[in-house]
Amino acid sequence: MALRSRLRRPEHVGENRCVPCTVVNVGIAVVACGVLGLWNGGVGAVAFAACLAVIYLRGYLVPGTPTLTKRYLPDRVLRRFGKAPAQSSPPATFSPEELLVDAGVIGPCEHADDLCLRPGFRTAWRDRIEAVRERDPGATRLERAIDGPDELTFETVGGNVVAIHDNATVGQWSSTAAIIADVAATDVLPSAVSAWERLSPVERLRLLGSLRLFLETCPACDGSVELGEDVVDSCCRSYDVVRAACRGCDARVFEIEWT
Repeated sequence: MALRSRLRRPEHVGENRCVPCTVVNVGIAVVACGVLGLWNGGVGAVAFAACLAVIYLRGYLVPGTPTLTKRYLPDRVLRRFGKAPAQSSPPATFSPEELLVDAGVIGPCEHADDLCLRPGFRTAWRDRIEAVRERDPGATRLERAIDGPDELTFETVGGNVVAIHDNATVGQWSSTAAIIADVAATDVLPSAVSAWERLSPVERLRLLGSLRLFLETCPACDGSVELGEDVVDSCCRSYDVVRAACRGCDARVFEIEWT
């Protein structure tokens, strides 16, 4: 028991375990012990059991695995474990902000040199948010409102709902608040944005994500929404993000990698 306590690394096991790191290390153990087993099967089996024990107790076998994983594992692999950046870089030809301004959804703020929701749209969106929240929607309705035939794949990864297009993450919802906001927005945007029906599913996702940046009241807890910068540092990668979060319940309504 004392030996186990000395070997165990709580910061790398249990809820903190890095699944990609574990997979990489088990793969290394399989190859190394397989080669050893060619020389002596019994020794290879014992060595493999010892490697698994070390990985179980310490989180990884090879020193520096978290750093190596951050640096070398591609995003398409990290995404399978919920570790990839929230969104891929979009094409520059489509401007959600310009579309929202032209539609009268957002406009100059009264008391700041910035853009804010127009009062009429703010009220309509908030009314729909309250109605949608009472039904506690899941991601299924969001899929129906956005998805085109075979264009998007929706998955739940690491507690987040993600939308994938051409092997890239094009949308992410990290909280029920974000889902509520987008489901409600799909009820009011078609009448406000005349081009809505002509937008592709990916463009609709970008429009909804941009709109969430202008939330002033949390869709889940009615607290204020604050915009800020943060560093997301997981076992697998570190990156700067711009995020909008509810002050009352800390629900994330928007997050995108900032480069």
